[in-house]
Amino acid sequence: MHDSPRILVVGAGQAGLGLARGLLAHGVEVTVVSAQTPQQMRRQRPRSTQVKFPRALAVDRRWGNDLYDDQAPPITGLQVRVPGLQPLDLVGRGPLADTPARSVDQRLVMPALLEAVERAGGRTRYEQVTDLAVLADGYDLVVVTAGRGPLAERFPVDRRWQRYDRPQRHLFLAYVDGMRGVADPRLPGPGVTMTMLPGAGELFTIPALSGDDAGTRQVGMLLVEAVPGGPLDRFGDANLGPAEALDTAREVYREFAPADHDRIRTATPADQWSTATGAVLPTVREPVLELPNGVTALAAGDTWVTQDPVAAQGSNTATVTYGALLDAILGRIADGRALDAAWARRFTAQLFAATLAPAARWSLSMIAPPDQVPPHVPALLAAGARFPQVADRLVAGFDDPATLGWFADPDRAREYLRRVGAEAPVNA
Repeated sequence: MHDSPRILVVGAGQAGLGLARGLLAHGVEVTVVSAQTPQQMRRQRPRSTQVKFPRALAVDRRWGNDLYDDQAPPITGLQVRVPGLQPLDLVGRGPLADTPARSVDQRLVMPALLEAVERAGGRTRYEQVTDLAVLADGYDLVVVTAGRGPLAERFPVDRRWQRYDRPQRHLFLAYVDGMRGVADPRLPGPGVTMTMLPGAGELFTIPALSGDDAGTRQVGMLLVEAVPGGPLDRFGDANLGPAEALDTAREVYREFAPADHDRIRTATPADQWSTATGAVLPTVREPVLELPNGVTALAAGDTWVTQDPVAAQGSNTATVTYGALLDAILGRIADGRALDAAWARRFTAQLFAATLAPAARWSLSMIAPPDQVPPHVPALLAAGARFPQVADRLVAGFDDPATLGWFADPDRAREYLRRVGAEAPVNA
């Protein structure tokens, strides 16, 4: 390794840009390869929804990547509705009571972070990467954060985690102006709403920050998670413009989430690129490659673990990953040790066990078909509607899924419900 290590970051998303800025702040030579320029990033359809919880927000604050958090609406809690024969409605706050979550349009924050990398002296290359080995020549470490494209396929799939062979949800998302605030008196301010429709999918509303050349503004996000072929799956026409797509969404919310429909009745598209459709196949990949030229390539973000957005873990785990990777790289550099494959395997194994595996497990559990949902889970949700401390603990799991062992284990769930005085039967 050189006296001054050189690190190549392939991909300009949350993990890659957060990592690059932190390394540059400590004098490490960094090159970022991006498929798009900042201006192209700003003028495209959204690629994701995102809600960052306190643990991830703390990482961004530590490394100076919280560029717009003070402008984003504070997300003070989560409301979960399950209509049906025994409808329930729960509101949880958990850590959001002290530190609200935030959501910032990635079309706003990613180009700003990329420009900040350039101002800090980072090199940038704008191109589509096809050959990692050639690109990596002359670097001490390559970190690949290029999402789910061809580069991700260089990293073998971990079949132990491949529960599905096709996406379990068809996704529709929209940024809108004019979504009215949550009126639920149990929340002191804006919150996320989630309507769960077993066998059909989920409907979300999310307060967020977006922006354009005129500046930033608070907006709303809609996310439809539709079981393929089900009653929510109405957005397959790729030719729908934002206004037509939003009209279709209004019909879906009117039928299945009427309280939220009232809030978006007069909403309008936030911009001409404000709607998008897609699908995600949950995938875990082996995160370390030794390239033919001897350089180690390490996967991060969606390249390593691709998650359905239903549990809001993609942006959060990418952020926690870059924070942990920064500490690990800077520690190796300070000790004069190599950024080699043996180190990369130890680091990724520890991080996966502590953070990514619980998040992936949580996300997979939320898209499981109804006949695969353990019978104690509805009892826990019903208890959350009756006991605020249960709802708060559930919301805390979105912040750190590693705390959700009580939710996944029937015996622990039963004991927990006893402690809070719940009468709902766990094994019914």
